[in-house]
Amino acid sequence: PAPVDQPSEQRLQAGRATLEIRQPTVEVSPPGSTEWMTAQPGQGLTEGFRVRTGGNGSARLVYVDGSSTTLSPNTAILIQVLQQTEGGSPAVRLLQTTGITLHRVQPLVEEGARFEVETPAATATVYGTDLGVSERPAVGGARRYLFQNYSTPSGSGIVDVCNQGLCRRVRGGEEVLAVENDVPGPVLAAGRSEQQLQQAQQQVSDPLAAQQAAALAGQMSALLGPP
Repeated sequence: PAPVDQPSEQRLQAGRATLEIRQPTVEVSPPGSTEWMTAQPGQGLTEGFRVRTGGNGSARLVYVDGSSTTLSPNTAILIQVLQQTEGGSPAVRLLQTTGITLHRVQPLVEEGARFEVETPAATATVYGTDLGVSERPAVGGARRYLFQNYSTPSGSGIVDVCNQGLCRRVRGGEEVLAVENDVPGPVLAAGRSEQQLQQAQQQVSDPLAAQQAAALAGQMSALLGPP
């Protein structure tokens, strides 16, 4: 009998990412380990690795197709899935537990390719765009994450941000603020979520709101620098 064609997911191969150290301190923890060690420039990472940066640390993971994930200071991720298709496209799922990341994802057109970023507040599925994911101050114990689509021109590039059975489609120039144990907020023009946060915080502390907004703007500007 003729061979049965296997589903594309079964043809995925183990993947690998290269770790670039931009600023120390950067640490890694191998699959199955609870120990942390100093990361080495050019180190190869596989599925199951954890990566974290210190207060001055910055790092970038580069995937097989040239897509990348940049970690700002005080950021931690777990590589839950790191595979690749036969054609060399990545199949990636990251868990971001804290901090700020920028994901520059090449268009994913091959069957089986995917790129997902999970946070405590929502999960983003990226189809080929520049996506910023930033942890924001918790409210009432509920963690919050801001998903910002930096694709140009505006309206290009698609990201689906999902939680509690509801998804928001975010295009270039738009953003969504997601709160733990709730559906993602409305899709707004980039910068609007932060403005609303500032207005709410001004009732408590004007200087604090301005400081937090300036800090986020500075971190994302640094990440969006030369690739």
